[in-house]
Amino acid sequence: ASSMGVQNYRLPGSQRHDHSFPGVYSGRLQNPVGLGLTAQVTAGRVEVDTSVLNRVLGHNFPTGVDVRNAFLLVQASLQGQLLEQTTGDRLPFWVDDAVAGQQPGDYSGYAGRGYAKVLQGRIDGQGELQKPVPFIDAESVFSKTTIAPGATDHALFAFALPSSAQVGQTIEVRAWVYYRRAWRSIAVTKNWVVNNDGEPWERLVAQATVNRVLDATMLDKLMADGFEGGAIGV
Repeated sequence: ASSMGVQNYRLPGSQRHDHSFPGVYSGRLQNPVGLGLTAQVTAGRVEVDTSVLNRVLGHNFPTGVDVRNAFLLVQASLQGQLLEQTTGDRLPFWVDDAVAGQQPGDYSGYAGRGYAKVLQGRIDGQGELQKPVPFIDAESVFSKTTIAPGATDHALFAFALPSSAQVGQTIEVRAWVYYRRAWRSIAVTKNWVVNNDGEPWERLVAQATVNRVLDATMLDKLMADGFEGGAIGV
């Protein structure tokens, strides 16, 4: 018996319950988010509309400890060549690692949306304000862009068609949603690939592709600009 008079004992198997918290990273939820993607080509540009639906009822996406994060990446290409983004959100700094230069998997500045709760503060209360930091060092919330249960995050993007674009060529628009169990800066620094359960620290949870074959009306930027801006002089 303990000093408090309470006897220590082990519960029988019939009374033990699973206290694990499987989530997106475990692979048990096959479709944690729904990804919608549409694209149209007009006036010499590619206009893209995306939607990310959180199907995990009862929890934000992502959720859990503060290092959990996710992001939507959007790319448009012409015959395999990436197009320049002209409007729309770009992925935040925390998508990249802490290594100088750009490595595969660094997408900061690319078209997309980040989903995370980013905390900021001083390490052990000393030095300059940093972000992201673990909750033990947090002084405030820098940003919170997680998706509420059952909610949908909508976003619009546009990409410029090059003057070399020709009728009959194909525009490919692709979108991906990635979930990360930790900030990329931590995972890369610690050389993480999988966790103790053999699950990857990063998982692709949704993807979509839309193709558009160019015709003459899609390339007629001069006519579109003229009608939008007023009468065309003769």
